[in-house]
Amino acid sequence: MDPMDSFSTLIRTASREQHTEAETSPFMSDLLGGRLGVEAYARYTEQLWFVYEALEHGVERLASDPVAGPFIQSELFRLAALERDLTHLRGPEWRSTLTALPATRTYADRVRECAEQWPPAT
Repeated sequence: MDPMDSFSTLIRTASREQHTEAETSPFMSDLLGGRLGVEAYARYTEQLWFVYEALEHGVERLASDPVAGPFIQSELFRLAALERDLTHLRGPEWRSTLTALPATRTYADRVRECAEQWPPAT
């Protein structure tokens, strides 16, 4: 069995409850049901941009890492698509008004910190 398959199964199983909770939350139900409107969707997309920017930052450096490298798969990259969405939703100057919520900033900072300081990546 491919170690990536067994690891993805482990992660999926371990996080199933949290994913189900998030996916069925009133916020996500209202957002995806169109009840919160385009502005709420744009704001949500902005927050995702911060997360994916942190996740994709420095992937070139980690690509050759024997532990992290196998997890870097281009089909998981979302930043370019989020930027296209934000250009459509906010216009070409969307970056000038972009602001992370405190929880988003904390999460993105932690992701970046782990990528930069995690022992196998140094």
